[in-house]
Amino acid sequence: MSGMLPGVKKAIAVAAGKGGVGGSTVSANLSLALAQKGHRVGLLDGNIYAPGVPRLFGLGKGADVSQGERIIPPVKFGIQVMSMGLLAPGSGTIIWRGPMADSLLQKLLEGVYWDNVDYLIIDLPSGTGQTQATLTQSAVLEGAIIVTTPQQASLVDSRRELQALSLARVPIIGLVENMSYYICPSCNEHVDLFGVGGGEREARALGIPFLGGVPVVAEQEMQATRGEPVVSAKPDSAVARAFLELSCELLNALERMPSGGYKAKADIDWQG
Repeated sequence: MSGMLPGVKKAIAVAAGKGGVGGSTVSANLSLALAQKGHRVGLLDGNIYAPGVPRLFGLGKGADVSQGERIIPPVKFGIQVMSMGLLAPGSGTIIWRGPMADSLLQKLLEGVYWDNVDYLIIDLPSGTGQTQATLTQSAVLEGAIIVTTPQQASLVDSRRELQALSLARVPIIGLVENMSYYICPSCNEHVDLFGVGGGEREARALGIPFLGGVPVVAEQEMQATRGEPVVSAKPDSAVARAFLELSCELLNALERMPSGGYKAKADIDWQG
């Protein structure tokens, strides 16, 4: 690892073993929840191929460049946000190859003017490929959060993600279960779409903290908050409250975290 990022006190990666589990949604809303607690927060979109953070924040304009040739991230909802989608806006999926991709990642990590950030949330792309390796090895991370859903396939992939992060010597902070349950918008009843307690059992089996679960966002709520994460758009909703509780658990886990992070149990069946 090369060292601390300028202007950043603590960098935290949010990782998902597979796509579709809501890693970017967790990253965006967790950033806002930390900011609501009075912290200065930055959000770095680590997906250079299909960046999604600008859409979550309703950002379309490009970033500015300072006199020192460092990129100045735009601020939205109090969060300093940087993404490859802001440097190449409107291009959708972007094709970068080999050394060019690594160079762009280094630019995102080291060429951004983060203004006195307490917590930089780094939204890692799903999987365990070269992008993740470059991001995790190019900056000193305080640790990583693993995002899963209650479904067995996602839980198995979360084990592989934890193994990859551990091999890269990234401290593990804990596990988050996204899509834990669905709240009926008309009757407020909790519906367990994918089973109950899968994430908590998995965290216990892996020997890492369970940071909490987040309910599924109803489609009408998703439409209402498009371009503004739910923590900002609907701060009194059950989903927003879940993210605020998650931010508390994250801060508590960081305080309790042993040197080097939590270690997964050695007898785990990594293939599930």
